[in-house]
Amino acid sequence: MTYSCVNTKIRDSSGDDCIAVKSGWDEYGIRYNKPTEHLSIRRFHCVSPYSAVIALGSEMSGGIRDVRAEDITAVDSESGIRIKSKFYF
Repeated sequence: MTYSCVNTKIRDSSGDDCIAVKSGWDEYGIRYNKPTEHLSIRRFHCVSPYSAVIALGSEMSGGIRDVRAEDITAVDSESGIRIKSKFYF
């Protein structure tokens, strides 16, 4: 899991714990205001039958931007990329 990281690289990894990108939770995340940005995910092998290979959110009050992924192998995964969001009315 990456949490409010800047200029971070995740390389040459494998396993069933895939990638979750986060950046703050509710009011605290908004007040802290530190986004995850400039994240590079490369050469990753993931087995994840019940979740996404890369999940953005759900805790992303600080913002998420400039996430790049390449050379990703997904085996028996529910989805490739999941963007989790919550709408407030």
